[in-house]
Amino acid sequence: MASFLERTKQRLHDILRKTEKYTKTDMVYLAKGGTWLTLGHIVAVISSFLLTIAFANLLPKEAYGTYKYILSIAGMIMALSLTGFKTAVVQSVARGFEGVLKAAFKTNLRWSMGMPAVSLAGAIYYFLNDNTTLAVSLLIIGFFSPLLSSSGLYSMFLTGKKEFKTTAIYEAFNNIIPALSLFIALLITQKPVALVFVYFFSTTAVSLALYFYTLWKYKPTDITDPSSISYGKHLSAMNILGTIVVYVDRVLVFHYLGAAQLAIYAFATVMPEQIKALLSKNIAALALPKFSEKSMTEIKANISGRMIKAGLAIATMTALYIIAAPYIFKIFFPQYFESVFYSQIFSISLMAALYVVPINILQSQNMTQALYRFNTAAPIVQIILLFFLTSSYGLAGAITAQITAKFFNLCLSLVLLARAR
Repeated sequence: MASFLERTKQRLHDILRKTEKYTKTDMVYLAKGGTWLTLGHIVAVISSFLLTIAFANLLPKEAYGTYKYILSIAGMIMALSLTGFKTAVVQSVARGFEGVLKAAFKTNLRWSMGMPAVSLAGAIYYFLNDNTTLAVSLLIIGFFSPLLSSSGLYSMFLTGKKEFKTTAIYEAFNNIIPALSLFIALLITQKPVALVFVYFFSTTAVSLALYFYTLWKYKPTDITDPSSISYGKHLSAMNILGTIVVYVDRVLVFHYLGAAQLAIYAFATVMPEQIKALLSKNIAALALPKFSEKSMTEIKANISGRMIKAGLAIATMTALYIIAAPYIFKIFFPQYFESVFYSQIFSISLMAALYVVPINILQSQNMTQALYRFNTAAPIVQIILLFFLTSSYGLAGAITAQITAKFFNLCLSLVLLARAR
């Protein structure tokens, strides 16, 4: 039996190697790493999907909309952390500088003190305006966010080491435990502030446990590339607007249309966003360590054909989702069936998810100037589109703004890559 499995494994290995002359890609690396990463993300998608079903059936639209608004505010506040360390850690570890994990954790924790300060200011504002739900929620965000943003770097360390199996297992724990905690909380309470506490407490506890377990298991060396911390700070400065813009659509929908409409919008975007996250994270996790080991000339030699093939695959996936969406909502989210049309339209933006490839290439080659241009222009365009179209055309305007902005990101990233040397 063992010899049969070995022969089968060797045959598969040989087949993958033979296909490389057509794909111009390390297919063994892609199959091995991609399989584990995909399995990890499938676990994340399933746990998120089941939790979404629970939210749809156990929480009123107003409460769910308020909960999503609070998480959006949290995401915008966490933009003040050193988000660029995610890329810097992957890149440095891939080059053998394992000490960057501890250095990045300590530096990020120090620089994250702005988040509690902003959260406290917001809490005071809402207390004075008699909104205790948002006030207490902001205090919770301020307490947990520095530890959460710092401890999550363990995943980047594992990606840099190409430990994709371990990454998948860890990420499964990091998704299942908070999802299970929230499900139990939903059976007990419908108060958004309680759900916010459970989310942040469970997510931070799991992330911290996995960070320290990673240190214990891998015992990273103290060797650090001095430029990695500086580069991470540069990336973080670039990412502030980009991180904020991820959540600004929900804030604007809440502000202009109310909590119930935000709930409808959230359900319209949740599945396409999960698919996009699956694609983007897999591409980034597999590509960044590889790109970091090559020159720009080597990367550019084969990138066009790969992107065309990936684009065709994503277009097929989008078409399948558009067909399946009405049935998915009818079975699992009947209370939100009005979200179907918006969700089908929004799924068109999946085809623009390929912008992560040019951006990963620019990051791997430390193309700071080009990255600054992208991370300044893309969020500004998206914020302007969201502000004017949401205020004028409601949910349809917000969806249109998102699609337009994502295709602008793709075009801009391709132009910047073409100009890079």
